[in-house]
Amino acid sequence: MMTRVKMASSLVALGLMLVSGCKKGGDTRISDIAPRVGSTGGDQQVRITGHNFRLDVGYTVYFGNKRAPQVVVQNDEALIMTTPSVDEPGPVDIHIRADDGHAWKIAHAFVFNTPGVTAEQGGAGAAVKQNY
Repeated sequence: MMTRVKMASSLVALGLMLVSGCKKGGDTRISDIAPRVGSTGGDQQVRITGHNFRLDVGYTVYFGNKRAPQVVVQNDEALIMTTPSVDEPGPVDIHIRADDGHAWKIAHAFVFNTPGVTAEQGGAGAAVKQNY
């Protein structure tokens, strides 16, 4: 009987550690990107929302192969960046790299349009998080 009690209390303690670990920290997840369309001229603010962005590391964001000139960690649920200028219109992947080595790829997450083309005339595919 004593062994069962010890085992049960150990399982409860383990469960509490796992639950408490989920409240703070945990895996970073990407939820949304807004807006998903912008001008090839760049200099547009984009907000990537999610969960568990670390506040103690920096992030570098690429739109295709062009680095965003400015990235700010707003809080643990949002990154704010400025789009770079690009040479060609079209959809691009967004790559997010944290200074601690973690990285994410969101396929076809943003569409660059030529200046003067409205957001209704372009559109990005669904943002799909891929770890690599």
